Amino acid sequence: MVTRYPIQSQIPGIPRCMISGYVLDVFESRWSVGGPSFCWGTLHKYSQGLGHLEASWKGGLFLAITILGLGLGLTPFVPPPWSALIPIVHIFF
Repeated sequence: MVTRYPIQSQIPGIPRCMISGYVLDVFESRWSVGGPSFCWGTLHKYSQGLGHLEASWKGGLFLAITILGLGLGLTPFVPPPWSALIPIVHIFF
């Protein structure tokens, strides 16, 4: 049914995804703790508190395009038994 009616098969999943996202947000906000991940200020202060490296928007955009291109580039060239590993490699990067 999914291959025959792709749009109709996704319609029931959208409300389920929204509800599960809302429920997870409720639990996260209820049990969140303080610390460097919960503070007011600039993104620069936030990344310093977490110990992350600074990156420019240009560098972030380059990395995002590279990672997206990896998944899209592997899809047409990997044969079907091995194509199940593409999401794993994509998530790894």
